[in-house]
Amino acid sequence: MKSQHRQDDRIEQIFHHALALFIERGYDNTPLSLIAKKSGLSKAGLYHYFENKEQLLFAIQQYRIEHYLLPILDKAEKEPDPEKRLIMFLREYVASMVQKATQLVIHEAKRLEPEHYQEILKSWRRVQKLLSRTISELKNQGKVSETLNTTFTSFAAIGMCIWTSYWFDESRPESIEELVDNITRIFLFGIQKRDYPEVFGKM
Repeated sequence: MKSQHRQDDRIEQIFHHALALFIERGYDNTPLSLIAKKSGLSKAGLYHYFENKEQLLFAIQQYRIEHYLLPILDKAEKEPDPEKRLIMFLREYVASMVQKATQLVIHEAKRLEPEHYQEILKSWRRVQKLLSRTISELKNQGKVSETLNTTFTSFAAIGMCIWTSYWFDESRPESIEELVDNITRIFLFGIQKRDYPEVFGKM
């Protein structure tokens, strides 16, 4: 058991150093030998865990999804009220998207082998399905315009959230909380001046 725990810790350490190097140097310009060195391993030692850089990237993708995306999805899917569900999901999804590591794994997903890429897409499709279902429920309640295309609207929400990772700088004077508030308000209520429903309060 202790041996497994040590191995898990070692793998997380490799992920940490690999992500830091990918962000600093780019995926193409980061050799496995450098990742091994930063992780306190020989290149042969790194090969004990990962056969190649693509497999390492795939493992990082899986780890990020398991630890950062799936908990948000699981929590949102348990919320019965569609308006609360949408607000909850958007707020937590935006907060997770601003991480530089998230930007990297999304951008570099195209590097994955086809079967690995399809595996990663399964989780991202859950996001689109959750949003589509939620928007459909809000339509049925008369809270969303019937003229809006549900698929387009769900992808618009995803795009707004994901794109924040490309432009938001955590060194800015504005806080992540302010960013989360603005993105959620704009998507749900537009930019026109109006009173917001109480359900929009801090979740």
